[in-house]
Amino acid sequence: MARARAVCAEAGATMMQEIWLPGGGEAIYVDAGGGPGSLIEMICFPPESYAFFDVMRDAARNWDGSEPIRVVG
Repeated sequence: MARARAVCAEAGATMMQEIWLPGGGEAIYVDAGGGPGSLIEMICFPPESYAFFDVMRDAARNWDGSEPIRVVG
């Protein structure tokens, strides 16, 4: 993540937000300056956290469009 921050700074991107994730890992959000839609997320987390993304994928797979705000996990 230190290298990602450095590359973004060298490219002139603006750091918008940094977060540290429960259980380890972190994410940064940078504005690449390309106008609307140019916010980039870079995330690094321990492999044991991958299971949460499986839960999200499975929840989305059979979503019928109802209840757009749901608790996952």
